[in-house]
Amino acid sequence: NYTMVNAEKEKILGASEGQLLALSNPMSDEQSVLRNSLYHGLLDSLARNLRRGARHVRFFEYGRAFFPSLGEGSVQAEEPVAVAAVACGARSPKHWSRVEENIDYYDIRGAAEALAARLRIPALEFRAARVPNYHPYRSAEILLEGQRVGECGELAPALLRTWDIAAPVMAFHLWLPKIIERAWPAVSFEPVSKWNPVRRDLSFFADAALEFSRVDAILKNTRWPHAAAVRLVDLYAGANVPAGKKSLAVEVEFQPHEKNLAEADMTQTLRQIASRLQSELGLDLRGSLE
Repeated sequence: NYTMVNAEKEKILGASEGQLLALSNPMSDEQSVLRNSLYHGLLDSLARNLRRGARHVRFFEYGRAFFPSLGEGSVQAEEPVAVAAVACGARSPKHWSRVEENIDYYDIRGAAEALAARLRIPALEFRAARVPNYHPYRSAEILLEGQRVGECGELAPALLRTWDIAAPVMAFHLWLPKIIERAWPAVSFEPVSKWNPVRRDLSFFADAALEFSRVDAILKNTRWPHAAAVRLVDLYAGANVPAGKKSLAVEVEFQPHEKNLAEADMTQTLRQIASRLQSELGLDLRGSLE
């Protein structure tokens, strides 16, 4: 898509007058400023395809946005790289064996998570938030190790009306500089172990309002001694769970390579996981590790 866009539409997307870089000799009003995000061109493309009869559309773009430099006296622009996507329509092609369902927040979030997985970066955290230009209850800010790197969710109907789009649209926008810093860490390969894996479960009570992604980020972003995988496997709220709480089950998989692990080593790892979740997120361990 073009990096030169319409100034009024860019303001509707959230750009202020001071953030826009105007061209000194634009070819038209539709290309008078440089874009602040990738959404302008993606929505143009989406609207054009919907007008021509397309129903199920997915687009992504990788490119630069442009901002006045923060450096004093500098004439250079800031040009951060971003990747963004928009999608609307059915989750999968129409078929007699299933009911047609439209894509939703979790589909677009899954696309952002899949991108992070391919880049082999730590888990992204999705924190519910009221993000401008998104539906107030179907949007989230995206964080990497506590720093905001983007947002995702359903775009606000009021925004879509500017592009004459009536269908619900899911989207994500990721700023890549911080992500690229963490991408492609060293990868090492190990032979398949002849020892059987050992699995242990931990159960916790957590506040009902605690977001899954905060737990998931700690489990995936930490190298736990002796553990090959640590994952959240169950969520329950109901009978035998205190009011205002929910029950979480975490599975820890140990994979020995040279000999079977001692029970004391595995218990020590379980204690570290429980302690970290308790100190940072207030989770209460159910039962004892003695």
